[in-house]
Amino acid sequence: FQKETNYQDIVDRSDDKYKLESLIQEKMEQNSQLFSLDYIKQRLNEKLQQNQETKQKVSQNNTKPPSTFAQIMISHNKQTTTDREQNQKQKKNQQFIQEQFNILSESDNFVEDKNIQQQDYFYTRKRSTSHNQKKTEQEYIQSQQYPFKPQINDLPQQIYGESENINISKQEQWERLLKDKINAITERDNQKIIYQKQEIEQNCTFKPQINEISKHIMADKPSDMPIQERLYKEAEKIQQQKEELKRKHENSQIYTFKPDIQQSISNLKGELAFTKPLYQRLQQVMQEKQENLLELQIKNQNDNQYTFKPELNQKTYQIAKEKLQGKNVVQRLLIDAIDKENRKSKIIEESQLSINKLCTFQPQINPSNRSDYQEDENQSKRQQEFVQRQYLMADYLKEKLEEKIKQIDKDSEYKFKPQINPISNYLINADEERARETTDDKIKRLYEQEGKVHLILQLLIKTIQRNQKKRKELEYEEMKECTFNPITKEFENGDYKEKLNEVKGVDRFLLQKELQKNKEEQKKKREDEVFTLKSYSQYRQQNKTIFQPFKLSKGNGPNKNKLREEIMKECLEQCTFQPQTNEAKNREAIQRILDRMEKQNQFINEDDNGIE
Repeated sequence: FQKETNYQDIVDRSDDKYKLESLIQEKMEQNSQLFSLDYIKQRLNEKLQQNQETKQKVSQNNTKPPSTFAQIMISHNKQTTTDREQNQKQKKNQQFIQEQFNILSESDNFVEDKNIQQQDYFYTRKRSTSHNQKKTEQEYIQSQQYPFKPQINDLPQQIYGESENINISKQEQWERLLKDKINAITERDNQKIIYQKQEIEQNCTFKPQINEISKHIMADKPSDMPIQERLYKEAEKIQQQKEELKRKHENSQIYTFKPDIQQSISNLKGELAFTKPLYQRLQQVMQEKQENLLELQIKNQNDNQYTFKPELNQKTYQIAKEKLQGKNVVQRLLIDAIDKENRKSKIIEESQLSINKLCTFQPQINPSNRSDYQEDENQSKRQQEFVQRQYLMADYLKEKLEEKIKQIDKDSEYKFKPQINPISNYLINADEERARETTDDKIKRLYEQEGKVHLILQLLIKTIQRNQKKRKELEYEEMKECTFNPITKEFENGDYKEKLNEVKGVDRFLLQKELQKNKEEQKKKREDEVFTLKSYSQYRQQNKTIFQPFKLSKGNGPNKNKLREEIMKECLEQCTFQPQTNEAKNREAIQRILDRMEKQNQFINEDDNGIE
């Protein structure tokens, strides 16, 4: 009922229906006609009808006679359903009316803002007109006071163009006025930089000499550029390279002719690889020729003054000639070392030939000594080859440096650098070649390692055999000098039975220990067979090849052993003396204990077999 009254109050507020319709129409036009006017009229008429119906129902209920309990319950149930429907409808109506009021309030605000803007516009216009009026009044007064008016020429069109298009901003005016000051500041900064450079050059006199390759690398590197300019220049450089490559590719497709170039020119390395072609450095070559001619003329003039010419030794002449060639220190030292080695080898060969002529006797050498002699010869050859290897190593390092330079040039195109784990980075730096290798290279490397292991094992076996051979020869030489061999008697078991002091229970204890050990071993074997699985590594270990010593040629070993055995037999037959010692007694007692233990073990094994 309260909701109905609220709605009735809202409707009563709009006394004049026409005014409300006109207002809604205006607001709808202002808000780009969100809803149609017919729809709103229809909704308002429906609400009015509903209100009239409710009033009629209330008046009818007041005139009716009092109803029974059943009628009251039926009417109550009907009323509850109708109340629910009405409540839902009222909610919808309230929402709609609220929306309409919001639209009306927004339109009112819009109208107010528009009125305020119009007022501001009229105020500013009025103010500007009053200001212009004052300005004209002041100009009139000044013209009356100062009647003189100078003539001003028009601006030249060649410099400023048409006078209508001249619109100089404040920023441009400030720049024009501050131009002289900015130029003065820049000149002062430049002079300061030049002065600092001069101070550095005066104080720092040391200037290291750089070869052509380093100069070429340093020329590409920026000195003091900011990062944005450096990146921009790199991008421009890459773009130029791409365009040049594209142009070359197009030219190669158009011009198919390719002249044959000598291999010596195509395989230029080092400093010659970076030299420009002759047609590009023609001016430089001509200038160098002129400088050389001037130097020669100056030398000739000086030589005419000094008539004395000293005679040089052949060695000094050769040294001076080598210095004039302009070789590096490393190359000169390497050449000197090679010459020394060659001279030494020649002297040794000449001396060896002279000795061989005098000494005609050639003894037969044992194969082992021959191998040692060959090893010495190989070692001398290795020493001779050391200098050559050093020379080759220098060439290899030079080639590697050139490859690195080319790689840097290639990598400059690709700027993306992925982040790597520190462990993997350490591994890559530790062995760069292994990081780059493919699967085929890896297989090859492992195969070579296995071959090296086999070679090392063979060398070890050879050294062991050689040492054993030498040891036997030394023993044989020592045995030749020692001719005395005492004759000893063999011990009988029955002679010392009464003399031995046997400890009671030792045999039993040892037997129990042995039995316990055997049982544990058998148990362990059974568990291993049942529970443990043979892995691939065990299978590989079982099927490994076992290296055994072998001989390609049969020596005189067995014959020597036979001779030694025959000599020993003859000596033993001659020596009949057999001394009695404590060691023999102990040996006999140990042998007896061991025999007894074997018998007991046999007896126990027989009992176990019977139980099973």
